[in-house]
Amino acid sequence: MSFSIQTASDVVLVDPGATIPVVITVVSRAIAQDRFELEVEGIDPDWKAIPVPVFNVEPNETHEERFFLKPPRSSESAAGDYPLVIKVRSLNSGEAKVVQAILRVKPFHHISIEILPKKGFVSPLRKQNYFTARVINLGNTEHSLQFIANDPEDACTFDFENEQTAVGPGQTREVGFDANPAHKSVFMGSRLIGFTLTGRSVDTPSVVASAQAQLEQRPFFSLGTLISFILIGVLYGLWLYAMPKPPKLDITMDIRQLLLGKTVEVKWAAANATKVTIYAVHNGQREFIYEGKDLADTRPFVPKEAGEYTIHGVATKDGRGTKDDLSLSVREPDKGPTPDITEFTANPTKIKLGQSFLIKYKFNGNVKRAVLGPVQQDLNLETDTKEVTPSQSGEIMYTIVAYNATGVSVSKSIKIVVVDTSDATILGFDVSPKEVPFDNPKVLITWQVTNAARIELKIDGRPTLTVEPNSSVDVDIKTKTEIVLRAVDSKGRETTRRIVVPVTKPPTGPDPGEPPTTTGSTTGTATGTIPPPTTGGR
Repeated sequence: MSFSIQTASDVVLVDPGATIPVVITVVSRAIAQDRFELEVEGIDPDWKAIPVPVFNVEPNETHEERFFLKPPRSSESAAGDYPLVIKVRSLNSGEAKVVQAILRVKPFHHISIEILPKKGFVSPLRKQNYFTARVINLGNTEHSLQFIANDPEDACTFDFENEQTAVGPGQTREVGFDANPAHKSVFMGSRLIGFTLTGRSVDTPSVVASAQAQLEQRPFFSLGTLISFILIGVLYGLWLYAMPKPPKLDITMDIRQLLLGKTVEVKWAAANATKVTIYAVHNGQREFIYEGKDLADTRPFVPKEAGEYTIHGVATKDGRGTKDDLSLSVREPDKGPTPDITEFTANPTKIKLGQSFLIKYKFNGNVKRAVLGPVQQDLNLETDTKEVTPSQSGEIMYTIVAYNATGVSVSKSIKIVVVDTSDATILGFDVSPKEVPFDNPKVLITWQVTNAARIELKIDGRPTLTVEPNSSVDVDIKTKTEIVLRAVDSKGRETTRRIVVPVTKPPTGPDPGEPPTTTGSTTGTATGTIPPPTTGGR
C-alpha cells in the first residue's frame, strides 16, 4: 500500500446556495514523489468544484487537498442526502483509493402566491368575481398549503374549490375561489373591498405566503347613475337619429387560465349587429364556439389540447363589422395517483322512514378524503362502515366521492328506497255476499284494523262513519256501491281498502206486490247514521 486517503467527516451539511469545502487527506508511503488525481463522483457536475484536480505529494508526506460542494439555491436542489464517491488515483503507479461520504442538503422554504385578476367586480346584472390563486414553490421541500381569505371589515365571503393543495419543489399550482359581498343593496354606492389570501403550510406552520386583491361592489343604480342614464338616453336617441351606429362587441371569460378538461364560459354582448361569430384558434386550427343572431349569450368551451388559445369574436351588420379578442392559456393538470372506490354496498336498500341502513365502503391507498352525499358527511378512512338514517321518504341516491391529494375525484352511487307507510294495518275487510240479489239488497260488512287512531267507513251516497277497530254492520244497497275503509295512524298517515259490491239485475218489470226492505241488523260500534239501516254494538 503506497498511500491512503480519508475525509474529516462522513456527512457534509450544506445550505443550498452556499459553498462548503471538503478536505481529503492523502498519506504517501512511497519512496519517491508521487503524482495524484482527485475525482468526485455521484453528484451533478455543477454542484462540485475541484480547484486542483492533480497534485504532487512528497515521500512519506501527509497532504491535504480541498474540493468544494456548492448546490444552487433552487428547487432542483431538493432537500435530502446525496451519496458521494471520492476517488484518488496515483498517476505513477495507477493505484486508486476510494472513500465514501454523504452530501446532506438542508431544506429552505420559499412560497409565492399571486391572485389573478387583481380586481374583480359584482353587480346585480353581471359579475366577474372568480379569482385564481397561483402558488409557486421556489423552495426545495414539498408543502401542503391551507388557504384562508379575509378582509378587514368582514364584508366578503369566500368559497374555495380546494381549501388545501400540495405543492412540490419547483411546482406551480392554481386554486380557484369565488369572492362575494356578504351584504348587497340595490341603492348603495359603489364600494371597493380589499382582501388578503393567505396560504400556510400544514407541515411547517411558519411557512406563510400571502397576496392581495380587490372586489368592487357595484349597485344596480344610484341617483347619479339614474340621471346619467337619462342624459345618456337623450344623447343616445339624438345620436341614433343623426347617424347609424356601428356594430359593437365585448367578449369576456370567467377565467383566463384553465386546466385541460375543464370548461370555460365565453360570454359576449353585441350591439347594432345582425350576426355574431365566436371561435377559438389554436396552432392555426379554428374551432367555432357560436355563429348566429344572438347578440348576448354565454357558451361553454372545452379545449381539446393544452397550449395557448385566442378567442376571436366578430359582430357584423350591413357589411360593417367589429372584432374583439381574448387569450386563454390551457395547461395539463397534475392529477397525481388515481383514487379508486373498491367497494360500496348498502344493506338493506329498501327501508321505512325512521329506520337506518348500513353502508360498507373500501378505497385504495390513493384516497385521502371521501364524502358521502347528499348528506355531505366526511367518511372515516380508518373504518369501512357507516350507519345512515334518511330524513325523508322516496328514492334517495347516496353517492361517495373519493379524492386524492391533488383533488382528482371518483364517485359511486347506490339508490335507497325509503317508504313512509302508515302504522295502521287493515287485517281484514270483507262483504257478504259478494254480489247482492236485487230482491234482498242486504250486505254484511266486516273489518279488523290494528294500530289506528281513527277508522272511517264510507258507503256511496251516505255519511262517513267513525267505527271501532273490529266490528261489522248490515246495510241495504239498491245499486252497484263502492265501500271504502280508511284507517289513520297517530301521525296522520292513512291506509285504505275499497270493495265494490254489484247488485244483480231484476227481472223485466217490477213486482208491485213485494214490499221494500227497510230494516237491517248491525254488529259492532259505529258513530254516525247510515240510512236506512240501523247500527248496534256487540
